[in-house]
Amino acid sequence: MPMLMQNIGYAVSFTCLLFALHLLRACTKPIRHRLPCVLLCSLFFVFAFQYGFLSLMLANGKIGLSAGFPGLMRPVLALLICPLMFLYFVAASDWDFKLRPIHTLHLIPALIIGAQMFSGVFIFNVDLAIIIVFSAYAVALLWRARRGPTQFELLGASKDKHYFALIGSAALLALSVCIEGFVIFDIASGRGLTGSLSLLINLCMDLCVIAIVLSAALQRPSPFDWLYTPAPQTPSQDDKANVTAFENLVQTERLYAQENLGLGTIAKRLNLSRRRLSESINRVYGESYSAHMNGLRVNAAKTLLSAHPEMAMIDIMYDAGFWSKSSFNKEFRARENMSPSDYQTQTHTQTQAQNTGTQKRPS
Repeated sequence: MPMLMQNIGYAVSFTCLLFALHLLRACTKPIRHRLPCVLLCSLFFVFAFQYGFLSLMLANGKIGLSAGFPGLMRPVLALLICPLMFLYFVAASDWDFKLRPIHTLHLIPALIIGAQMFSGVFIFNVDLAIIIVFSAYAVALLWRARRGPTQFELLGASKDKHYFALIGSAALLALSVCIEGFVIFDIASGRGLTGSLSLLINLCMDLCVIAIVLSAALQRPSPFDWLYTPAPQTPSQDDKANVTAFENLVQTERLYAQENLGLGTIAKRLNLSRRRLSESINRVYGESYSAHMNGLRVNAAKTLLSAHPEMAMIDIMYDAGFWSKSSFNKEFRARENMSPSDYQTQTHTQTQAQNTGTQKRPS
């Protein structure tokens, strides 16, 4: 069992490290929502180091001060998880949120325990401090959950997933409190970390949670796409002229209906380099070429859904430029926060209501 626990710990640590490095790369770019990206990146770095240190402790079979640097740092890192998680959800719900000096209060438990671990002078019980902090933040996250999914309205189609992630994070912290209590009991009973079944269950649970987060990040559209939105840049006159020519060509010939049409092909027709046209589109629209083309396809689909309710959905999909039902539904839902069928039903209902009102109006 010790070897299994070590391997799971290393797997969780390595996976978290990869995701943290991916987020770090995004943070170095001129993105619009830097703070939540930095907080999430920091959170996964803390996860990576915490599980890495835990695996080293399992390999040595030692805990606490006897485990050396990993044993000193692991409780400190554990106490950083909660504030980073809490502040991330705050920043995700309020894009104007900024860190202020008062937010350093979140670091006090980690600083106190860190000072104790490195000085060897223990005033507070480390395990009890972890249990109290995790319990407090679990309650704080549940308190924020009372606001419902609307607190993540700015995230569009990702708001429901972030709301469920908020509740799931609170439940995970509460479950971690219970498991921490069982681990303390196992250690007190003489089983140690390597013989703790509770710790093995905790590692397996965390591995599943990380796998779910990564699978969500790999989806398209991903719940984390909003983190990578480029920061708005002031377009030049050349940018506006390039985009005007681009828009005229695309709309006149309905090029958006050709799903596999590359940016290079259009740039060549406009006598522009691919990079130049891409930069102009990003500056003027605040989104990439592919995202903008998908937006045009969704707009075309909306027009067809409103004007031709008798058309089959698959015909609307092809006519708008989508060539797979899954991408059609994902892109439409991401931009309109509803499925194409729901949009068609809503539009038809509104049209009927308007017609009924017109008929009842006195002449």
